[in-house]
Amino acid sequence: MQLLKTVPLLLLIVCCCLLSIKAEDDETNILKQLRNKYDTLPEQGKFATGAAIGYGTSRVAVGTVTSVAKVAGVAYVVSEVMDYTGVLDDIKIGGEAQATMNALKKKTLKTVNGFKSTIRRRLAPNGIKNTIEAAATKEKLATFGFAAGAFVGFML
Repeated sequence: MQLLKTVPLLLLIVCCCLLSIKAEDDETNILKQLRNKYDTLPEQGKFATGAAIGYGTSRVAVGTVTSVAKVAGVAYVVSEVMDYTGVLDDIKIGGEAQATMNALKKKTLKTVNGFKSTIRRRLAPNGIKNTIEAAATKEKLATFGFAAGAFVGFML
């Protein structure tokens, strides 16, 4: 229960660190300032930063997955009801409309396949593994804090 009281404090600390940085137009300069501020943190601060970010990202992930599951469930139920009642059986498509439907189907499949290959390329297991290993060796406490924060976020 004490951990639940600590999370808002950690988020407040991160926000204060972000607000103490002078706002400038150059995005890379802001990132450099953030990195410099982070590098000056003690080990406990790096752990707390990792925990706050882990908690926040896990909450966002849980919300997103929940929403996607709801939409998929509704789509499945609606499609099953429409199939069972035969609503779509009465629609007759012929001639020019059939050619348009086939072209639309091909374009949709091409787009979906392109999206799938992009996901596979960006979320390659080796790339994720290398990123985690690099983070775990360079910033051990921050990585542990991220994992702990994500665990708490998933459990709540």
